Amino acid sequence: MRTRILLAALLMGFTTVLLAQQPKEGAIISLNEYNLEVKKGEKLEIPVQLVRSERFRRGIIDGLAIQQKTGIEASFSKVEDQEDLYILTIRATTIVAGTYPLIIKAEGRSAHKVKQSMIMLKVTEGKEIASTN
Repeated sequence: MRTRILLAALLMGFTTVLLAQQPKEGAIISLNEYNLEVKKGEKLEIPVQLVRSERFRRGIIDGLAIQQKTGIEASFSKVEDQEDLYILTIRATTIVAGTYPLIIKAEGRSAHKVKQSMIMLKVTEGKEIASTN
């Protein structure tokens, strides 16, 4: 059941992401939301779309990458059967609660033609588990 709910939420996010305006040249990295929030220890998954201009359709992009910050695990996975659509998975592990900027960029031979995006990740404290010792 949880998988169905996640899939439905992701598909709704994909629809919104796909509405990003096409650039005149190069490509842009588009997200539904640029201000994200995650509790320490929890995982956040969001769709990310690479939106190409007509002239950049043949640009060679190997994938997307995100600036790594100690205490935050972040990675991209390509969505099967969806051109230029990725899932960004973020987990806050040992980082202090606060707000952190993270840069998303393209990788590959034509990456210099892709405009980077910045997200603001707000990390909040997760629920404390009481010790029985």
